[in-house]
Amino acid sequence: MDQLLRLSAHSKKELRLADQIKSLHTILDSFGNAKTLMNPNASRHSRYLELHFAQTGRISGAKVLTFNLDKSRVVRLTHEERTYHVFYQFIAGATTTERDTFQLEDLSDYALLASSGCYRLPSGPFSDDAIAMTDFRAALRSLGFKPKHMTSIFSLIVAILLLGNIQFGEGDARDVSAYVVNPHVLEQASRLLGVAFEDLGQLLTNKTSYVKKELFTVLLNAEQSAAQRDQFVKDIYAMLFAFVVETCNHRLAPSSKDAPPSTQIILFDQPGFQTRGPAGTTSISLAGNQPLISAYGQNGFDEFTVNFADELLHSYVLRNTFETAGYNGHIVGDGVALPDIATMDNGACVELLRGATLTEKAQRKPGGLLGVHVSRLSSE
Repeated sequence: MDQLLRLSAHSKKELRLADQIKSLHTILDSFGNAKTLMNPNASRHSRYLELHFAQTGRISGAKVLTFNLDKSRVVRLTHEERTYHVFYQFIAGATTTERDTFQLEDLSDYALLASSGCYRLPSGPFSDDAIAMTDFRAALRSLGFKPKHMTSIFSLIVAILLLGNIQFGEGDARDVSAYVVNPHVLEQASRLLGVAFEDLGQLLTNKTSYVKKELFTVLLNAEQSAAQRDQFVKDIYAMLFAFVVETCNHRLAPSSKDAPPSTQIILFDQPGFQTRGPAGTTSISLAGNQPLISAYGQNGFDEFTVNFADELLHSYVLRNTFETAGYNGHIVGDGVALPDIATMDNGACVELLRGATLTEKAQRKPGGLLGVHVSRLSSE
């Protein structure tokens, strides 16, 4: 990508846009990448980046779409893994004023970070979190984030860490919900989130939902409150990530009044097949002849969505690379002889998960294992 930007940017405006696209990657790496057992900078989200070019071949804009963010990594870590880089970068590179304002502590004092016992990246050219924080700040400024926006982002990051430290005790009676053991931590988190202390406590120890147009509140015990807290933390981080991505797009994407780009180059980054076992998270590349979905490991829904997307991508690559119905058909039609390459079709695996080909009827009512899951959710 750097070479593309170098060749397509000449004017001052184009050079600034190229720098902003590089800054976008810095921001996405901080928010969406983490250390696993196999990779100190593993992507934990899918990234679809469009680079727009004018008829002259000059860069004219960009747009990024992110999905499949591994939200579970915010609250669930295994030994020698880290959650997303931005947490470690901020604590390592916070200014003196920020440390006083947010009352920052050591990494080991935050339960969400201490659960794995891993706080630093392996030694290397990009292993210093404090230096990475300097680059992260510069990238935010490049894409139009003002100091007040950065303060809001940092407030949410610290609030997430504090929420992970909240502990719960059982109520005195069966008709009483759990209570917060350390209310001073709850008070700090509520202040950073801008909500009332009592409202945040009630949110974590009670679950309110609509059932047949009626409002019901369930009193949660300590274990259920911890699960409610974890879900709240994951949702906050996902919304923060979405906000940052959308703000970057507003700065990079061409105006709706501009003519459609003459040429687009699309860069797609998808995590490999995931399996989460006792030893940690591992990724398997798309290269290979075996189906990627496997029944082993301790995968959750986040891992399943990544694996399902990998199966679809694997199927697409096989069809368009090796089958004569794809690009090879044009080559053979021109009289070029191609060798027969044996591949394993994973169409049956995709059909098992998704159902038959997505006709209009199938789109309204999906089949396969996903369709069964949707039907169960609809009936509950």
